[in-house]
Amino acid sequence: MKNFPVNIFFLMLISHTLLLFFGCKKESIKAEEEQKTFIVVGNHNNVSVTPVGDSLIGNYSIVQYYQIDIDNDGTDDIEFESYIPYPLGDAPKPYTKIRLLNSNIELFGYNKIDTTFLTYDTTIQTSSTSTFVHYNKRYRCSRISIYDSIISSTSNFYILPMDVGFNLNVQSQFGSKTFNLASNEDYYFNVIYSSNDTTFVDVLNHKNNCYSFPLNQEKYIGIKFNNSNKLGWIKLNLLDKHKAYLIESALQQ
Repeated sequence: MKNFPVNIFFLMLISHTLLLFFGCKKESIKAEEEQKTFIVVGNHNNVSVTPVGDSLIGNYSIVQYYQIDIDNDGTDDIEFESYIPYPLGDAPKPYTKIRLLNSNIELFGYNKIDTTFLTYDTTIQTSSTSTFVHYNKRYRCSRISIYDSIISSTSNFYILPMDVGFNLNVQSQFGSKTFNLASNEDYYFNVIYSSNDTTFVDVLNHKNNCYSFPLNQEKYIGIKFNNSNKLGWIKLNLLDKHKAYLIESALQQ
């Protein structure tokens, strides 16, 4: 009977130790699971990084492509496209696009309401031999004048470029479509009629300035694999509308 209190104390000590052990283990597992729900952009801990170090430069003659296999499974996941189309009678329209080749992938971004405004005015150009009267219709995402008309308002999804240290979370907003990283401006001319030395012309100007990826800056594009909830990024520098330096890709381990 003398050992009974000691045995009770011993059992209580073991029980308390086990509770502490399993409690700490549970907290450790919980912290590890929470850690998997986000990554710190640019931090190479707990991510597998694949250097790229290649340039993509579009030209006038042929469309240039570059594919990246993010998860290194032998199948390309993302494709970049660069080109400088030169429409007849118009200025060149260089661009760089990013296209998803894997249906399980989405890109980090945000939804935005784009409002298209219309500015209508008339300009006259004269020379010693002729006169041109331009009836201008200018469409853009920013108001030029208080007299601008609102043509439409639409919701669009855009890539959100990230900097080093950004916390990318699986609960963040992601989207899947082909994205044009750089905006361009379109002009269309249509001669209505001519009278003596005067020509009347309809001019349509579409300035697609609702969105444009930053130029000459190292940025990150966030990626999520929906089938595994793994996060990653592509690091790049968009040097010009048709020039991109692809630096690296990364995927959560």
